[in-house]
Amino acid sequence: IYAFGLLSSFVAHIDPNHLLHTTALCQFPDAGVVNTVVYAGQTVLATASIDYGNGDCDTDAALSTNGVSVHVTLPLKLWPF
Repeated sequence: IYAFGLLSSFVAHIDPNHLLHTTALCQFPDAGVVNTVVYAGQTVLATASIDYGNGDCDTDAALSTNGVSVHVTLPLKLWPF
């Protein structure tokens, strides 16, 4: 990834204490947490997580970035494409 003139990367992992869960009837995961760290070189630029909830089949999730959490509607459109 190349952003703002810096070589960037990110690492995402599923929280082992909150594994992703989905069913054939749900378009998105209905439970679980994915954590992400964004780097510029070896410097952490941001941390983020998305919490898909408690098992309800809906389009609601909580997105946290650098400790600030907001409720979002899935699918996420994080880039202007």
